[in-house]
Amino acid sequence: MRRSKRSRFQPTFPVLPPRYAPIHKLGEGGFGVVLLAKDSLTRQDVAVKVLKASGWASHQARFRREVEGTKVLHSDRIIRVLDDDLAHDPPYYVMPYLKGGSLRGRIVALAAQRLVFDQVSALIATGTILQGLQIAHDAGVHHRDLKPENLLLDDAGQLVLTDFGLGEFVHRHSMVLTTGGLGTQTYVAPEQWATGDGSPAADFFSLGIVMGELLTGQPSRAPLVLRDARIPPPVDVLFRRLTDLRPEARFATCAHALATLDSILRNTYSTSRPWRLDWEWLKAKVVSIFTG
Repeated sequence: MRRSKRSRFQPTFPVLPPRYAPIHKLGEGGFGVVLLAKDSLTRQDVAVKVLKASGWASHQARFRREVEGTKVLHSDRIIRVLDDDLAHDPPYYVMPYLKGGSLRGRIVALAAQRLVFDQVSALIATGTILQGLQIAHDAGVHHRDLKPENLLLDDAGQLVLTDFGLGEFVHRHSMVLTTGGLGTQTYVAPEQWATGDGSPAADFFSLGIVMGELLTGQPSRAPLVLRDARIPPPVDVLFRRLTDLRPEARFATCAHALATLDSILRNTYSTSRPWRLDWEWLKAKVVSIFTG
């Protein structure tokens, strides 16, 4: 019997429990695939991340670390795990479906128009990422793979941290993976690339590279003022501190970095802004660049 053209080209999806009906693939990484699915219990669209190669022990360990580590972090700035089954074949876990896509998608869309984020929007995005990192660091978690692909946009246009598969959970020794070459080299701190050891300082380095990419369109350690002369010196100083090759020269905590960022927003951009700037006012002003 001849197969119909429709069935011949229908996509095949990993086998999920009946509760989750796959709709289409949202993305794919080195060891996992993310599907958009319909949850028959809640009637909501959800994102389901599935391990592609369940027989690879190293990937299973990383997948388990990602699920269990994310579940201990509770913040609107960090993705939630709604459901999971690590004994299923293939293992999977379920997250809210964030329609805004990834920060990478927004960067690419702007680049297609030969645009980058305006300076205030980029700095607000940096502050939002810092808020998520603060929750993680306070819980003893180092992300170790911070990059635009691992930052999603929620319905309000705010950034949400995802993918703690390379995360270092310092209070859970069984969940620590240490080896050189961890992370994405473009964004990773040199000391982490050499040893695999995570730290708040290493996450700050990655954040600095992301911030520089938002401002200039390119992920690089080159000083911002050399890439765009319109960037004010205080913003360049912030970038240089975040990406200093000496870990001890970076910020000690997210709170310190947020205080510096807040000072820049208040003092450097106050000429065209109200005298009293606050985060909520600024978020309302820049949300359109993420949701538009």
